[in-house]
Amino acid sequence: MLEDLLGAARTAAERSAASRVLRLCGGLPLALHIAGLWSSGRPHRSLRDLADRLTNEQDRLRFLRVGDLSLEASVAACYSSLPASVRAALLRLRRMSGDFGVDDMLPEVTASPGMAADLLDELIDRQLAYAVGRSRTAGGCTGSTTPCVST
Repeated sequence: MLEDLLGAARTAAERSAASRVLRLCGGLPLALHIAGLWSSGRPHRSLRDLADRLTNEQDRLRFLRVGDLSLEASVAACYSSLPASVRAALLRLRRMSGDFGVDDMLPEVTASPGMAADLLDELIDRQLAYAVGRSRTAGGCTGSTTPCVST
């Protein structure tokens, strides 16, 4: 997406910074689109400048804004439309970092493995998380029937 907005030459010249922007945007299409628009409107600024601005997690949502397009407003609108059970799960899940699965959600989010699996599916369906493999074990995501996700 960055390459589409900025051109192959510009992203290739700063491949490391482009990768950093991708990671800091969590691979989220809207975040990448806004970051690309910001950078394309500022050809005098480097992708490293953009990545540096995105480094501070507290300011990232506020910064990802171009004109009327705002990641913060989009996330707020999405969050307010979620069912109460999903909003409550997200609040509890924010303490987790990295990939997680059903077992990681017990008992912090819910005591029911079935409810945890349903919540993971709901997060995936709403594109608030994405499946990265199967259920998590000590060795990482492995071949079970429940998803291992990342937010």
